[in-house]
Amino acid sequence: KDKIFKAILTKDVDQNILLPNPCGEIGLHNSELCNLSELFPTNHETLEDFLATIKVAYLYAKIVTLVPTHNEATNAVIMANRRIGLSMAGVAQMYVEKGLQECIRWWDTGYKYVNDLDKAYSGWMGIPRSIKKTTLKPGGTVPLLVGVEGGMRFPESRFYVRTIRMDHQSPLVATLRDAGYRVEPDRVVPRTVVAYFPIALPESTRVDRDVSLWEKAALFTAIQAYWSDNLVSATLTF
Repeated sequence: KDKIFKAILTKDVDQNILLPNPCGEIGLHNSELCNLSELFPTNHETLEDFLATIKVAYLYAKIVTLVPTHNEATNAVIMANRRIGLSMAGVAQMYVEKGLQECIRWWDTGYKYVNDLDKAYSGWMGIPRSIKKTTLKPGGTVPLLVGVEGGMRFPESRFYVRTIRMDHQSPLVATLRDAGYRVEPDRVVPRTVVAYFPIALPESTRVDRDVSLWEKAALFTAIQAYWSDNLVSATLTF
């Protein structure tokens, strides 16, 4: 426990935070912006492959800090902080597949690698090192496209129906109806239809009600200690 708290405190070099962003995973200075990229560790069979993707995600976010906005105050704080946030999705699935200790090994190795990259590439670009570099955001539509839950969220159920809204003139509408999927008009939004996709997750899936509040809190704390030097967005249900 003491080791985890020490790890959190020693990474707290960010003294001028005004407020967090709406989801709570990034503390921001006045006029500062979020700059996040997303990783999918369950798509990697090896740690080495995960590190290769971390490099690409880091470079993308770091290069975005070079792009000016229309606001001088925002530009000034971005240039000073170079804050980025490499996030992960499918963390709960990763935890179930690998166990906490192996997850910690991946996160801790990945975080140290991000620091090495930032030291090298900040010098190469001639800009300051990023004040903070990693986070865990809740995720939204993008993780669903990859087939995982956002952030550290556990699935609600092994079996459920995913609804997707689309324009009623989309060519996908006829294709889905021909394939036997349920498609119906949206009751609220004109010109929109709702398509229903039945989902069945693997038998090994642990759903939200199977995981205790304390286990979720332990997972949250480990992510904050070994991966995120910004904050972690997490909803702990019980």
